[in-house]
Amino acid sequence: MPTPAHKPTTDQRTIVKAMASYGIPHADIAPVVGIERKALERHYSEELATATAEANTKVATRLFDRAMEGDVKAMMFWLERRGGDAWKHKPVVQLVPGDFTIEMNPANFLELPSVSDYEDDE
Repeated sequence: MPTPAHKPTTDQRTIVKAMASYGIPHADIAPVVGIERKALERHYSEELATATAEANTKVATRLFDRAMEGDVKAMMFWLERRGGDAWKHKPVVQLVPGDFTIEMNPANFLELPSVSDYEDDE
């Protein structure tokens, strides 16, 4: 006997959109509404396609509002993510073995000097 065709209800659409906006994988959403992943993607394609962008918009709006209200952490977070290279956090680690200093920045990790560069010629 064939399985009856799935007909999404308003409540199911709301649940799918909410779960997708939280980043829950499609394979984990499908059993909640009682269907296979492929059927979920066929019947709820609009909810799945728009949920992440809408959730990000809501969070970004709240973050932006907090920054505009003077929340320094929100300002820093926003600028580090959206303000370009001038606002990126660039950690610098100084190692001081003996009588020389190596400044390390993630951008030049592959250009580290070898120990032999600092050994005395014998």
